[in-house]
Amino acid sequence: MHACPLVYNCMVRPALRPLTLAALLAPGLALAHHGTRFLLAVEYDMPDRPFLIVDGAWSRFRDGDVLELHPGALFPVGGDHMSAFEVHAHIAKVGSESLTYEATGFEFRHRFTKGAGWNFAGSLEYEAAAAPDEENNWTATAIAGREDANGILLLNLLAGKPIDAAGRPSWAYKAAWSPTPKTNTNYSVELQGSLEKNGSHEILIGAMKHLNPATMVKFGVGTGLNSDSPKLTLRFGLVHALR
Repeated sequence: MHACPLVYNCMVRPALRPLTLAALLAPGLALAHHGTRFLLAVEYDMPDRPFLIVDGAWSRFRDGDVLELHPGALFPVGGDHMSAFEVHAHIAKVGSESLTYEATGFEFRHRFTKGAGWNFAGSLEYEAAAAPDEENNWTATAIAGREDANGILLLNLLAGKPIDAAGRPSWAYKAAWSPTPKTNTNYSVELQGSLEKNGSHEILIGAMKHLNPATMVKFGVGTGLNSDSPKLTLRFGLVHALR
């Protein structure tokens, strides 16, 4: 038995995998999506019924491909349509490796204002890592948006870090604009990225189509804006109202 392959498989590879994921998925907290209307940005609207949501992305980086899947369920909290709770999974495939269940996320979201003009909401997510040697994470999101006769504009500011990590949180952003739909098909222009030095930044054009009043499919094509970003990203989503 050769020592080098044994050392790599038993010691080096397990240590490198979290670093590889962190590098390829950076900014990780900006890539996960937990909304219904857009592919990246999170809305200030809260659901009036339960939803099943499946979001995913395939990204081509300089060092390989990454596939992400985020199946989940979104539930209204209370009868005033001002709060929601979501549970979702994070599943990833890096390069030629198998799909791996990375974490389970639990998110509470609340809308602070409800009226004409700008509206504001916020969310707090706790992400429990599936592997015992991985760190749990939290992410807080500030949501601002404005909708008028021309369309809707959304701005998200995210802060998050591993629960056991020292130092300041990492910061990220998302933004989106979509015109007021005139048919059952609409489109969006969306941005996301990290506010850290040399962080990843991505722009995306998305399309959304209602198959029926309860079901919507989403698809988007994105590209990175700097060398640390994905060269190409294909994003997709399915949103289905349960009642």
